[in-house]
Amino acid sequence: MRRQKPNAYPVVRGIKSEQKKMVVILILLILAPTILIVPVKPLQGISNEMNVEYPRDSNLNGYQTAFGENWLSGWSYRKSYTIEKTLGAGINYTIPIVVYSGIGADTGNTVYLNSESRMDLGDVRFTGEDGEELLSFWLEDYIRSYSSDYFADDCKYFSVSPNHYPHAYYYNGRTYVVWHGEGENDDDAGNPFIRYYDHSTRYWSTSVQIGTNQLLDDFHGSPNVWVDDEGYIHSLFGSHAGLIPLQHAKSNEPESISDGFTITELDWRATYPSVFYDSSNDVTHLWYRYYNGAGQFDWRYVNSSDNGITWNTQHIFIDVDDGTGYIPYRYGSTGLDPYSKDRIHMSWSVYDEADPHEYENVYYAYLNLIDMHAYNVEGIDLGTTIDVNEMQNYCLVLDTNNHGACAGSVHTDSKGIPYIMFASEYNDGSGHQYFTYWNSSSSSWVTPEQVCNVNRYSSVPDFIVYDSNNITAFLTQGEDLTRWTWDGSNWMKVEIIKSATSSRDVSFGFPVAPYGTYPQEDLQITFCEWYNAYDNKAFAWGSQGIVSDYSLQGAIFWVRLSGNLSENSQTIYIYYGNQAASSTSNGFETFPLFDDFNRPSSTIVDGTWTEDEGNGILSIEMNQLKIIQEQNEYCHIEQSSPLQSTLVLRGKMKSGDNTGVNWSPALAIYWNSYDWIKIGMNDYAGEFMTLMNVDSVILSNSSGGALSGSWYYYRIRVGIDVVCAEYSTDGLNWNLLTQISRPVVWIGYPSLIILGKGYAEDSDTFPGSNLDNSLSTPGFLGSHYIDDVFVRKYVDSDPVYGYWGGDENPNITQYSDTYIAGFRETLPDDIMFRPDDETYGEGYVESFTDISDWTVHTGNPLTSDGDVGRNNPIFFNHGRSIYRGSIPWQPVFPPWNHMGIQI
Repeated sequence: MRRQKPNAYPVVRGIKSEQKKMVVILILLILAPTILIVPVKPLQGISNEMNVEYPRDSNLNGYQTAFGENWLSGWSYRKSYTIEKTLGAGINYTIPIVVYSGIGADTGNTVYLNSESRMDLGDVRFTGEDGEELLSFWLEDYIRSYSSDYFADDCKYFSVSPNHYPHAYYYNGRTYVVWHGEGENDDDAGNPFIRYYDHSTRYWSTSVQIGTNQLLDDFHGSPNVWVDDEGYIHSLFGSHAGLIPLQHAKSNEPESISDGFTITELDWRATYPSVFYDSSNDVTHLWYRYYNGAGQFDWRYVNSSDNGITWNTQHIFIDVDDGTGYIPYRYGSTGLDPYSKDRIHMSWSVYDEADPHEYENVYYAYLNLIDMHAYNVEGIDLGTTIDVNEMQNYCLVLDTNNHGACAGSVHTDSKGIPYIMFASEYNDGSGHQYFTYWNSSSSSWVTPEQVCNVNRYSSVPDFIVYDSNNITAFLTQGEDLTRWTWDGSNWMKVEIIKSATSSRDVSFGFPVAPYGTYPQEDLQITFCEWYNAYDNKAFAWGSQGIVSDYSLQGAIFWVRLSGNLSENSQTIYIYYGNQAASSTSNGFETFPLFDDFNRPSSTIVDGTWTEDEGNGILSIEMNQLKIIQEQNEYCHIEQSSPLQSTLVLRGKMKSGDNTGVNWSPALAIYWNSYDWIKIGMNDYAGEFMTLMNVDSVILSNSSGGALSGSWYYYRIRVGIDVVCAEYSTDGLNWNLLTQISRPVVWIGYPSLIILGKGYAEDSDTFPGSNLDNSLSTPGFLGSHYIDDVFVRKYVDSDPVYGYWGGDENPNITQYSDTYIAGFRETLPDDIMFRPDDETYGEGYVESFTDISDWTVHTGNPLTSDGDVGRNNPIFFNHGRSIYRGSIPWQPVFPPWNHMGIQI
């Protein structure tokens, strides 16, 4: 099929006579009668005799060129990339490549994939020059455009009281969240909405309305969510006390919220429905409070073995038919035992029917899914139903003596020991968050420990049990949502997750850990603000902080070259355009030293590291290295440095309060006890800080602006002659903190890489090796995190990035032309044509004086007169972009894939 040509003709300028114009026309007619000269527009200040032309289809016979036979199977596109020869770089040099998924100008080490890749860039691969040898790479982080720190801003104020807050469920790399919202129409209906968080891309989907809530302005109609073993998404909503049937929504397609939901009615008088899905046995357990229409309430459950199509007969779990007036109400985070999978644990409070807004007492029991009997904490069989007397005699954890209490959450450790956190006024009439657990040695619940104050005792907490000595809790303290940790003996406040503002009466609370796989480190809880209006916001939090709403732009990749960069320039390919591919990012294969700490939480860091923790605690938590230690005490991990005299140490760190100064947590390169350099931050003055020991002489540099609880990138570059320490907020733009000439005593290989806290000044005062020294005044305890640490080879000037080739596609024929020697000399004047990439309707001929800084597709720089040798076909990729230095020629209309430059 013939490609359509632009409907325009070039405007020729700078030709001095009609005779010269005729010469140009005759030459073009004789030498290239079917060449189409397309419209151009000018570039200023450049001149040489170059003629840019496009071949018509009728002139392509005999000029087609194919790519080499090697092509990575399954991929649709690639671009070539050349890295210039660099003395000292050697083999296995690792380079950063910044990859954007959209359209832009390829320059330096930045490339755009023209919207042909997967959104998450999981299909990106790198090969050597042969196009098939896969190179090791690591995707360090995504580049995002910030939108907001909340995932919903339309939560009905009545839907964020306990039992009605946003719920979440994790399944197959996504966390689905649901809430009672208004949507764009602001119709005050309180309908159920859903969106999901993709853990691989850290990207929030758009929000979708699940259905119509017939209960309207009533918090009892708030939705929940779960996902069955086939990937179908379910939600229950819209019922209370028999007024309206419970609505069951099921997604029309697996793992899809955009293809709609089918709604069916469950004719039960169900309030506060909670679902616990047993994926191991494909059984759905539905729990709810039941109203019989005659003033009696009880707690019931039903089961389904066909993903909610049919349900078995309702069964009473707590029966209050004896007329005591007790109503089981504020039940906590009940759920499947994450270890044994054969129990559903629950805690609850009750209220007196005569005063339905005063909740009291804390209770606990579990349902054994093997015999479907209820048991108390001591294992006493309570039969299939618990009556009020059994509840009081066997299930009571705490009698609050008519003071308010709100049973929050119950979770177990690997031994089945239950832990409960709740808010109550029972002790002194003021609200506090409390913690208790079952002591099997004394066969009793330990006296509840008061953790912190809370303004509303109905602000229920939630928590995650890693083991009996490692618990993370999320508590409303005052009006703030805070994070605390338990070491088996004491609670310690780690950080404020979200602070209440003074601009309105708002507090943050109601944290809930998502159900499903337990737990997901990067999204551990959802929570919301409590504000008596219709614009409450809902948030999520994980190991990297608030899970903000971003649009995904690109990513930072590190690629290990296979050739010897000291001897030759290296050409590699970036492949993309394979929707079925998933990322093969692997830092351990990319760097000589690497650790992303992505492994199960444990008090053992890893066998490759030596732990020098002193009296502190080193652990893996939330896929990060966690350091708990007092201000002036050492606590770190270390391992032998790669055998490289020039190197870069790089990583991320989040320092909490009480860092100390000289002992502040840091990344350190260590030659010996009194020759080392480290970089981090201290909270004493909110400073980024470099400390150096040069033959027992301490040097330091600092800069303000560092915030406790924030993640920063740090790196130390050790070159042949210069050592630099830098910090960054995004890993792309760096701030120089320290630059010194490399001391003679730092020549040679470093002996250790050290991560954490430690210090040494001289042998008299600090005799400990490997920075294992402490002060006699240890200071206060603090918690700090380190992540994504690597060491790479380095030369004082990193390799020069050459040029990018254009999009290549094995299914699209690429064209070229060969030109006749001497054609350049026959031109009457210096001219160049350039396509007009905006209107396509105007064209120009422009004079050029010097194009020595242009680089063409073959990689050969042009001489000042534009000469690259006669009879050489030179090609730019015309389908995308061309460059002069950093100035791009933007993409033009793509009917012609290449333009040839006649010389």
